[in-house]
Amino acid sequence: MTAPHAGPGHSRRRLARPATVLIITENNNRPYAVLTDIRRHPAVAAATWISEHQYWHTRTDLPVADVAVIDYRCAERIIPHLRAAAPDTKLMLWIHPQNISNPRRRRLLLRSTVFTRAVAAGVDGFVAWPRHIQRSNTAGLTARQLQVVECAALGLTNNEIGQRLGIDASAVKSHLQYAFQHLHVTGRDGAVGELFRRGVLN
Repeated sequence: MTAPHAGPGHSRRRLARPATVLIITENNNRPYAVLTDIRRHPAVAAATWISEHQYWHTRTDLPVADVAVIDYRCAERIIPHLRAAAPDTKLMLWIHPQNISNPRRRRLLLRSTVFTRAVAAGVDGFVAWPRHIQRSNTAGLTARQLQVVECAALGLTNNEIGQRLGIDASAVKSHLQYAFQHLHVTGRDGAVGELFRRGVLN
C-alpha cells in the first residue's frame, strides 16, 4: 500500500496487493472521517479501528493487518509492543492534515516531545488522514464542522450526529449554523450540495 505522505519520512516497505489497515487512536472517539477516507483508498481492502485502551485489553487477539496507522499521541507506547508482536506489519504514524497545512500547528507539532518520541520509537512512514480535510480550506470550515455536515448528508438528526461525534446536540446546531452562514446557504441540503460542488465531499 502506498499511503498519502505528510511531512518527512517515507515508507520502507511496499505492498503489491490491497492492504488491510488497523487504525489505533489515543481516545475512544471513533474516527469516522478517517475510516471513510481510508476505506475509499484503492490500495485498501479493509480497515478497522480500535482505541489505545482497547489495544491493551485485546492485544493478544488483535485483527491481523498489513498496515497499522497509529495516532502519534499514543505511538510511543504502542509501537515497541506492536513491532515485537507483528514484525511484518508496516507501522505508519497518523497526523491530522491540519497539523501539517497550518504553519503554526506544524511548528508546535515538530517541537513537541510527544511527536519526537513517537518518531524515535520507529515508524515506516507518515500519513495524513482524512485527506479531504486538506481540501476543506476551500470551504473555510473546520474539521469538526465538516464532520457535522458529512453526518447531516447521511440524514442524521442533530441528536444522532452528537451521539456519533461525542458532542452535544446544541454544539451540532452551532456547527451547522456556522457552516450555513459561511457557505451562504440556508439549510442542510444547500450545505451538502455546496461542498460537493467545491469537491470537498465526494
